Amino acid sequence: MEPWKIYFGMSIDGGRSGEDCTKVLKFMDYIEDNYEASILTRHFADKELSDKEGAAKKTYGNIFDENKINLLKESNMFIADFSNTSSGLGVELGLTIAPLVYSCMGRIPEEYAYRKPTLIIYKPLNDGRKLSAEIQGIVESEIIKGMNSHISIRPYESLKEGYLHIDEFFQGLSVESLKL
Repeated sequence: MEPWKIYFGMSIDGGRSGEDCTKVLKFMDYIEDNYEASILTRHFADKELSDKEGAAKKTYGNIFDENKINLLKESNMFIADFSNTSSGLGVELGLTIAPLVYSCMGRIPEEYAYRKPTLIIYKPLNDGRKLSAEIQGIVESEIIKGMNSHISIRPYESLKEGYLHIDEFFQGLSVESLKL
């Protein structure tokens, strides 16, 4: 099997602190060190880039930027850390699963629907807030789960717990069940 090509999304404008980037880079390193995988979006976590430099290099910014769209198309797995609020990250998830939704509605042929394994991880906020109800509702939709059983949402309190969720996710994947 070819290596996984992972689009790893993260909140950039809503929480691009050095701590957030460091945490996401640790998740990325863990995946690449333990699985046959390549993270296509490692540059998103480059905490040295200012907003202006990142926009100029097209490493982030406009979600409809051609570079991001091409990375989403090239990927065969979507993982994202939704710990910080980010409308752009929600749009990225939407672009990943929208063809599946439209297929369910009969608007596009089923063979064009993406069935990318999708893992959403997030650290619950101290004030008790959880993942956006809209994101949780989309991912937990019976329609989506019926067409792609490889979609999960997992909260984590520590890096170690995040690593465990990543391991569980990868262990749940089988070549036979993935028709990418």
